Amino acid sequence: MADGSLGIVVADVSSHGFASALIMVATRRLLRTSAENQTDIGAILTAANRAIAEDTPLGRFVTLLFARIDLRTLALSYAGAGHLGYVLEPSGAVTILDSTSLPLGIDGSTEVPNGDSITLKPGQIVLLFTDGFCEAMSPQGGLFGNARVLEVVQSHRDRPACEILDILFAEIRKFSHPAALQDDATAVVLKVLSKN
Repeated sequence: MADGSLGIVVADVSSHGFASALIMVATRRLLRTSAENQTDIGAILTAANRAIAEDTPLGRFVTLLFARIDLRTLALSYAGAGHLGYVLEPSGAVTILDSTSLPLGIDGSTEVPNGDSITLKPGQIVLLFTDGFCEAMSPQGGLFGNARVLEVVQSHRDRPACEILDILFAEIRKFSHPAALQDDATAVVLKVLSKN
C-alpha cells in the first residue's frame, strides 16, 4: 500500500456469470488504485462503495474484507463489507474480524468504518475465505460450514500456509464428492512467524 504495508482483500460478488466478473474486475481496480494513495481502509471502501453503487445494477453487490498489516509492527487493521475474517490462536481460540458495514453497492451513502486493530503475534493464523467453502454441499444436502473450515485450518496449523490451503480445498472437494462445487471458493491463509 502507499506506506509499504501489506493489503489483503477477499471479496465475492453476488450472483454468477460475466456481469459479476466485470463487477469484480472494477472493484479490484478501485481498491488497488486507492491503496496506492492512502492507507485508511474505511475511507478506501467508502469511496469504492459510492463508485460501485453508481455503476452496479440493482440487486448486485460485493462482500469483502480488506485487511492492512503494518509489516514493522504487525498491527492489523481491517474493514469488512458483509464479510468476516478470523485470527486463529495456537490455543484454539478464534478472534472474529466482524463485518463493519453493509456489502458494497447496496447503498451508495454507506460509510465503511474500520474495525478494531489488533497486533499480530507469532503463532497466529489470519484466515479469510469466501462462502464457497462454508456453503460446499454434501450429496445429502449438508453444508461444510464455517466451524469445519476453522477446524481444518486449526488441525493443520503446523504446516506451511500453502499446504493448509491445499488441504482445505481437498476437504471441500471430498465433502461434495461426487458433485462438483457449486460456487467459487477463495481463501487466504497468513501465518505469523517469529522474526528470527
